[in-house]
Amino acid sequence: RWLLQAAQESPADEELRAELERLGEELQNWEELVDLYRANRGPLAEQPEALVALDLRLGRALAEELRETSEAMQAFCRVLDLSPDNTEALYALETLYKRTAAWDELLATLTRLFELVDDPAERRRVLMDRALVEEEQLGDVARAAATYRTVLSESPEDLEVLGNLRL
Repeated sequence: RWLLQAAQESPADEELRAELERLGEELQNWEELVDLYRANRGPLAEQPEALVALDLRLGRALAEELRETSEAMQAFCRVLDLSPDNTEALYALETLYKRTAAWDELLATLTRLFELVDDPAERRRVLMDRALVEEEQLGDVARAAATYRTVLSESPEDLEVLGNLRL
């Protein structure tokens, strides 16, 4: 309890927050920790970097520990409002949008990730996931073919893509 009170008085104290998370995980007391995160958003309103870090923690706790998908998505979207290139938030949203079958939001997230990542293998994975959603979830074969062509423009010898384009 005294740690929770200390964290309320010092919401930007990263060391204290890390200790609370460790205890929250050890004691499986995520509800109180999430309540603390929610309460600390206001005092951090003028500290965008601290608020981004807090909303990332809040989103992870909500998504992974409490399975509160909707509120977790809101937390990660707030991160992107303050830090549009935050790949951690984008990857988290990718997972949540897949879980909730939010295909349009997933496509927008995958498109943004493709713009941000440099690793060729990860760029391919993102595009392949996008093409699969376009083809299998939305039934838009023409759009999927265009995405597969983008993969080929980056990797002309990709046999999997060549096979998919025969559709």
